[in-house]
Amino acid sequence: VKPIVLDAQRVKNYDDEIEGVRTSLIVKSLSVGTLTANEYRFVARRTAQANGLVARNIEKVFYFYPDLKKEHDGAKFFTISVYARTLLNGELAKMLTAESRKYPQVDVTKICLEFSADILFEDLTTYKREIEILKQMGYKIALCEVGSEFCPLMRLSEIPYDIVFLDGYAVQTAEADKAQEIQGLMNIISTRPAKIYGSCVETEQIPLLETMGADGYTIAKDPDLEEREWRVCGEPEEDEDYDW
Repeated sequence: VKPIVLDAQRVKNYDDEIEGVRTSLIVKSLSVGTLTANEYRFVARRTAQANGLVARNIEKVFYFYPDLKKEHDGAKFFTISVYARTLLNGELAKMLTAESRKYPQVDVTKICLEFSADILFEDLTTYKREIEILKQMGYKIALCEVGSEFCPLMRLSEIPYDIVFLDGYAVQTAEADKAQEIQGLMNIISTRPAKIYGSCVETEQIPLLETMGADGYTIAKDPDLEEREWRVCGEPEEDEDYDW
């Protein structure tokens, strides 16, 4: 059993065409079982393990880049989940530079660094400088969980994002009683020329997202990717060393 596996989720538009791919790591622990990226994020984003997890995610995406392109033909971007603390001392830029040297075939302009919206609670002075460096290197910036209770909306304009993923729960409850709130959120996000996607939506919610002006969505369970195991094949031998 491989304890760390690369997972992929397709981002689609309303013509069912692929817009991009969100990648994440699934961590299989003997003590607590299998943790998805969302479950592990709550622990990793605030601990020293965050850097190790991000480094592993970058390594896998760069290594699998040809497979990702082939498997998801037409994708305009591939996301990598990253955390605010990896920006400190330029660590994230160093990780990306090291991997791009190893894999020069990777088009970094198609790599999108995905931060959780809780970065907006941080002192952004240093972080904004590091993010601008990453953008100058060619990387796109995404914010996820936008619209959750951990997203201070008035600070959204302080991050130069290119892509926004609306919080899954906010989208799921929009049809019931929060459609106006989501529409207001979309208006705030649209002050920048960014793409907006709903996260983990159910099929019946897709028309609502289109009506509100979102560019696309990811669905809660993508049948196209079910039972796919390409992501664990052909890994380099050194990947057996998991002491990160």
